[in-house]
Amino acid sequence: MIDSNSLMQVGFVLAIVAASAVIVFLIFFLSWRRKGVRLRQDLENAFGTIPRKDPEFASVRRYWDGYKPSISTKRCIDDRTWDDLEMDEIFARIDACQTSVGEECLYAKLHELSCEEDLISREPFLDYLASHPKIRLEISFLLSKMGKSNYNSLYRLNFGVVPLKLHFSFIYPILACLPLLFLILCFFNSRIGITGVLLSSIFNGFIHYYSERQTDRFLSVISYFSTMLWSTKRLLALIAPMKETEPALNDQIIKDLEQGYEVFKSIRSALAVSTRRALLFSDFDIIQEFYQIIFLARVRKYNRSVTVIDSNRETFRILYRAFGEIDAAISLLSFRQSLTSSCIPEFSDVSELDLLDVYHPLIPDPVTNTLSFKRDCLISGSNASGKSTFLKTVAINAILAQTIHTCTARGVRMRPAHVVTSMATHDSIVDGESYFIAEIRSLKRLIAQMEDTFSICVIDEILKGTNTVERIAASTAVLRECAQVESLCLVATHDIELTAILEDDFDNLHFEEQITDERIVFDYKVKQGPSNTRNAIALLEAEGFDENLVRTARDVVAKYEQEGRWV
Repeated sequence: MIDSNSLMQVGFVLAIVAASAVIVFLIFFLSWRRKGVRLRQDLENAFGTIPRKDPEFASVRRYWDGYKPSISTKRCIDDRTWDDLEMDEIFARIDACQTSVGEECLYAKLHELSCEEDLISREPFLDYLASHPKIRLEISFLLSKMGKSNYNSLYRLNFGVVPLKLHFSFIYPILACLPLLFLILCFFNSRIGITGVLLSSIFNGFIHYYSERQTDRFLSVISYFSTMLWSTKRLLALIAPMKETEPALNDQIIKDLEQGYEVFKSIRSALAVSTRRALLFSDFDIIQEFYQIIFLARVRKYNRSVTVIDSNRETFRILYRAFGEIDAAISLLSFRQSLTSSCIPEFSDVSELDLLDVYHPLIPDPVTNTLSFKRDCLISGSNASGKSTFLKTVAINAILAQTIHTCTARGVRMRPAHVVTSMATHDSIVDGESYFIAEIRSLKRLIAQMEDTFSICVIDEILKGTNTVERIAASTAVLRECAQVESLCLVATHDIELTAILEDDFDNLHFEEQITDERIVFDYKVKQGPSNTRNAIALLEAEGFDENLVRTARDVVAKYEQEGRWV
């Protein structure tokens, strides 16, 4: 018979155990809560600021590389134009995404020109998020818990890649039941029961690790998708009030999320793993791992997940894009908020481009310009005066207008157009291609694009890879060809002769600088008409070159002007 002292001792021990459990739980809970509060504060502070992260471009661009073959070339920004305009840097300036899926979709979005109807249809959802900062913050918090998983290859499921399915799937549920059966047997025959539990657990461990070796390259794919499904469930809960408070809002993104989640919700628990911040069980990974091994949970869920995904490939693509759109939408709102001024562009059928206080999004303290392009234009001026930056500013804003419906200007009005450039040309030793050959091939590509569809074409220093006489002659022929096409062609040049030769076909703009005894001052403001100054030698002098060198250069120019030949 147990005496009262023993009962008191047992009760005391149980009380200590219970108190310890409560303390441990409180420590974990308070730690989790403190991290959540800090994370929310970081996200709130980061919204509307310039992102300070370096995207893993090799990972981010893989979704677009797989997606672009299905898109018409008339709707795509080609690689040459993307590189000329340094669009990777523009993407990094916009990218405040919390997930890999969001980054990949935003990167693809910046490559794909959308029609006005699609662009306008996205605005109600953006307006809702902008007017409900608490919901936007909670969505960002949820997405940040999902985190990023670079090189997870989830994008590959969009393009026909089928994960490996393990053979003999019927036997895994049987093997998973064996440890439990032997555990029950322990109550009747402890020796056989314990031996059976140990042997079945060891055998299942062998099956677990063998299967993982077979499916290793696909585990991260299914795991990240599982985590994405948990996030989707919570996303739908967060944006559910949108349907009640905004009945007029009929957003396709929400419909696509709901449709995708209904199809895949049966596998949302499959292989959910920790990413940057796990959604669940982050403090119990070891216990969870033992469970996965002994009962073959991961193996069974993997097979079931592969079957469901493979049977619903089109729905997977819709869900993937819709989820990425949510993340990209918040990133876009943050980008708009971070700009000194921005606008939603207007589109028209008139073949002109009107820009009000437009500026380059990567320049910290930019100079704005206001102008209207009604026909093709030559832009002249000295080096470093702002020609190239201005051309990039125009082309980048034409792209942003048709991809994210946002321009870095106070106003933009344009006809929807393809954007194509020929700027940062370079020779290729590997291909045996000279600088001039690379230039003319780039121009041929540009003219073909102009003839195919209405385009905004940007050329920086046309045909500078050859001698002066032939450059002016060839440039005249090429630009007159461009002028015959219903596209908008903007050309930067040092050749003042072209401004006179092509005055009937091209408008003229120019940049200029002020040179004093101490320094060179550029105002970076575009002005009407061709450049009427020659400042190259003056720039040499202003930069401190030897007086004799400067005098010799001026003498050569003077003799050329007198005699019409170089002496």
